[in-house]
Amino acid sequence: MEGSGTGYVRTVCEYVHLNPARARLLGAEQALRGYRWSSWPEYLKPPGQRPGWLRVDRVLGEMGIPKDRKGSQMEKAERVVEEELRRRGWTEATLGERAKGDREKVKVALRLRQETLETVAWIAQRLQMGSVANVNTLLYHWRQARTRK
Repeated sequence: MEGSGTGYVRTVCEYVHLNPARARLLGAEQALRGYRWSSWPEYLKPPGQRPGWLRVDRVLGEMGIPKDRKGSQMEKAERVVEEELRRRGWTEATLGERAKGDREKVKVALRLRQETLETVAWIAQRLQMGSVANVNTLLYHWRQARTRK
């Protein structure tokens, strides 16, 4: 699920996390955080105690809660960009010279989305790929093409 900045991620996550209460699956005295099948209690834990697969930053960000792992995630994202530039023999200047929808830029953007918590807005700016909408469209089409194979 891609966050677009429109509140969609927040809406979906609120629906999922509140569903046990709305569907009356909780006992009268049972707290939502005690529902066995919910990941909500994991969101409430400090960053180092959450499962590695749980990506809370996008949801918390849409709710106006500061990112709790911003520094280390930005460093990781920068390492990925530097690694990808080296792999291709590119410099920072190369990013500006290549087209916004360049196939190799899209591959780097995909890797950033898979391995980091950086937003599409950050990726668009960092890789000089134009607008968030453009990057979302490029990523969508790339994924669609990959699933057809």
